[in-house]
Amino acid sequence: MIIGYGRVSTGSQADEGLSPERQAVRLKANGCSEVLFDIESGKNPNRKNYQKLIKLIEQGTVTQVVCIRLDRLGRSSIELCSFYRLCVDKDCDLRILDQGLQLKSPFGKLLYTVLAALAELESDNISARVKDSWAYKREKGLAHRTSFGYKIVDGKFTINPKESAIVREIIDVILNPSSLSEALRYVVTKYPELKWSRTGLQKLVRNPTLRGHLRYKDPITEEDILIKDTHEAILTEGEYSRILSIFEANRWSKSNTRNRPLNVLSGKVVCGVCRKGMALCAGSKKSKYKETYWRNFKCRRSTEGICSNAKSIGYVKLVTSVEKEIQKHAFAIANQINIASVEDDSNQTRITQLRSQLDVLEAIPDSIEYIKESIHKIKQELAALELDSQIKIQTSVSRVEIVKGISHPTFFLSMSDLDKQILFNELLSSVSINLGAVDSIEFTF
Repeated sequence: MIIGYGRVSTGSQADEGLSPERQAVRLKANGCSEVLFDIESGKNPNRKNYQKLIKLIEQGTVTQVVCIRLDRLGRSSIELCSFYRLCVDKDCDLRILDQGLQLKSPFGKLLYTVLAALAELESDNISARVKDSWAYKREKGLAHRTSFGYKIVDGKFTINPKESAIVREIIDVILNPSSLSEALRYVVTKYPELKWSRTGLQKLVRNPTLRGHLRYKDPITEEDILIKDTHEAILTEGEYSRILSIFEANRWSKSNTRNRPLNVLSGKVVCGVCRKGMALCAGSKKSKYKETYWRNFKCRRSTEGICSNAKSIGYVKLVTSVEKEIQKHAFAIANQINIASVEDDSNQTRITQLRSQLDVLEAIPDSIEYIKESIHKIKQELAALELDSQIKIQTSVSRVEIVKGISHPTFFLSMSDLDKQILFNELLSSVSINLGAVDSIEFTF
């Protein structure tokens, strides 16, 4: 039996005359009764159909293997030599069309070894060129691969109108609020040509490119490197935080088939005695007429006799207490932030001094070199201080607006559990419980 084998690493190799269709036509034209094909790197010896070919040769059912080029078989000289020895042991001929190589001739055996080494060398050169290209683009802040929703123009991400509209629809569906599965059903129904999976959809939404950032891999640590605000964003940071909270809220419970109820104080409640995190316990109580569900926070160490804080507190009672405590402190917090925004700006004195020095130095005609250097340094320090002052003002103003909104009596009544969880994460550091009541609340500001 004569078997043909073909391979491409990526779809882009179709432009080089190596598309699967072209290889298959040539292989069948050269007497192959069956053609095996892989779309994978030649450095990986565990390719599915390559391993299938090896098994067929080991079984002795293959008389000849035909390839377009030797590097289609692989790009590791060790693996290609191992394949050569297998063919010799099993009396299987190997024919390489473009290089005119036939294994059974003496010259063919020599040429095979040389070509195997060259195939590996070419692969190493390709890898080196790719790494150099990525390093150059990383240094220049250029986009190195396309992302759904964008196109690359002159090395920069630019909005792709059609794809970005689809991404925006997906984001809006998830923010409804919804689940990832519901968003996937929406995409599959409306855009069946996309062929997305649940994992693929999650990777898309988590991609920092959508938030206007470039992402690279550190060549040494393999950690993500973000260059922020390099292009127009489709997804805001606020929307991204909300989506992550939705994903967390929709995680499947291990104990049953229903979604786990959202805990708006997740990770914030600690025992006032042992200072360990308290567990949220849930259950139900059946009566003659109805079934009542309950959720309580309880210190698990108390059940083991390690902690004396054995009394639990109801979930609803605790959330209500926290809401009241936040509203009680809202105006005081707002006043403190207003005072801080005026008094804390110690940069103003330094800015005034630097501006005076700058006026004097710039008034000197035909300044000598060290004076020019001083002027340059003062301008740099001024720019940094003024930017720092702007950031402080923006931060304090946004926080004042948030706290004043919280002080409104109906604020928490109209808020969903998901919104409460996001807000509590911003405002609360911890909530301490002792003897079934709130012992203390620590804020993040």
